[in-house]
Amino acid sequence: MGGLLRRRDVLAGGAAAMALTLDGRHRSARAQAKSSVTGVTWGGPWVNAWKQLTATQDTVDVNWVLHEAATSAIVAKIKARWPNTPVDFINASPPSMLAMMREDWLEPLTRETIPNLAYLPPDLLVKNNTGDIVSIPMNLTSVFWAYNEKALGMRIEKPDDLLSPKLRGKLMLNAATASGGAQLISLARARGGGEHDVSPGFEFIKDLIKAEIVGRVVQTDVDIINAFTTGEVAIGVLAMGHYLEIQKHVELTLLNRVPDSPTFKSFIGCETLAILKKDEGRQPVKDFVNFSLRADNNSEYAASVGSLPSNRLGKASPEIAAAFPFADEDEQRKFVVFPDVGYISTQTAAWNQKWELEIAPLL
Repeated sequence: MGGLLRRRDVLAGGAAAMALTLDGRHRSARAQAKSSVTGVTWGGPWVNAWKQLTATQDTVDVNWVLHEAATSAIVAKIKARWPNTPVDFINASPPSMLAMMREDWLEPLTRETIPNLAYLPPDLLVKNNTGDIVSIPMNLTSVFWAYNEKALGMRIEKPDDLLSPKLRGKLMLNAATASGGAQLISLARARGGGEHDVSPGFEFIKDLIKAEIVGRVVQTDVDIINAFTTGEVAIGVLAMGHYLEIQKHVELTLLNRVPDSPTFKSFIGCETLAILKKDEGRQPVKDFVNFSLRADNNSEYAASVGSLPSNRLGKASPEIAAAFPFADEDEQRKFVVFPDVGYISTQTAAWNQKWELEIAPLL
């Protein structure tokens, strides 16, 4: 993500083969006259936040489609039908957006057509090889390990604790590329690897499976939240939005400030938004995106999904800001990881293939 974040910056500011399950709202005669567009996002708090935001405007009528697995899956779904995709805009992880950018599917975005771009962090605006902005951050997010200490009956202090017999059947395993591959990368870091060498992470996962530590493999955000709230699992990798929802029901201990740990850190990123190219006019979609990026709307959306606003004029929820280790640059160096999302975006297909060949048969 290119550099450390200043605290004042932080505080200031899929779909199955495109057999889309569209939102089935009843629309009034007036609503029928709106432009109708299709957007893709995650389930749970994410789609609820988008629907709340959508209901406060009358520019477009949005049909919402949910990611069914890791967001990298949406790339293959769109490719199978390109250019005849019904999707107009996508809310997804940065690696997925970079993959779509390389396919030249993304509409150029300008301050003239989306004025609120002026208030977004320049380093997080993704540009194509001709310098056009094609993807923008909706928020700042954090992904980390967390656990239910009471349910485990022990404290987790180092990566090898994950292999303790006390964790048998209690660990939540994420798909290889979920949350930008944060769990896989963190396990690789435990054994000297990282995003540029995830082989140690795959070997760690095999050891976890052999030791019968894995209790549930999750694909969606709803799966993650339910796995913890029902007590099916007691430890795993969560996004901030998951944590805030689960914390309403289960007391969790965060593993994002563990001194000298290569594994238990905050993996910092952002949720991105992009508009797909089409022959018809894109301005109604751009107007909706601009509305969504307005400081008050962006702040409300970010708070709803457990993140920080990307609009520098926005206001962060104090509860959420307190959970991000952004107090100063020294703290960031100790506890924060900014993954190389550009490289990760080139590896998602290979990671998924390796998962299917080496991990799936063991589960």
